Amino acid sequence: MAQLMKKNPKCATCEHLQQCCGGCMVEDITDDGDYLVPDQKTCFFHKHVGEAAVREVADAAVREVRDEGTSL
Repeated sequence: MAQLMKKNPKCATCEHLQQCCGGCMVEDITDDGDYLVPDQKTCFFHKHVGEAAVREVADAAVREVRDEGTSL
């Protein structure tokens, strides 16, 4: 991760770094084999969708399971 941060100063100073940890380096590997690029999908998610959306989906799933009377 240190190499990713050194090569991508925007990631190193991003407020979402603790949540994304640089994302999946395999997702955005370049044609020339560079894997030290930010994962754009993870970046977009944490900047624009975020934890609230995940929590909402998870809460809905729990309610659905609870309403059906089954367990997770």
